[in-house]
Amino acid sequence: MNGQIGLKFYNDCVGSQIPVDGWYSRQDKYERIMANFDVITQKLMILDTIANREFAQQIYTFKIDCEHDDNIDCLNNALMAYILVFGSLKILFQ
Repeated sequence: MNGQIGLKFYNDCVGSQIPVDGWYSRQDKYERIMANFDVITQKLMILDTIANREFAQQIYTFKIDCEHDDNIDCLNNALMAYILVFGSLKILFQ
């Protein structure tokens, strides 16, 4: 489902002549997520709302054979894209 929504968004941007670049990783999804798992679960601050609690539930229950991993995969891809563009993450609190 997440991929279909992302593809629709991408196609809508292209159709509206909004410049976009695709994002694709050849790495194993589990390894890709685990590379940033500590940052995502220990250093990322998420606004406390009902919707965000539901979103975060998937993040904190992630494991190799979990049923749903779209939320953490999406968030991890956003972190990887940010690092690609800006060179590193800005850590505010240690």
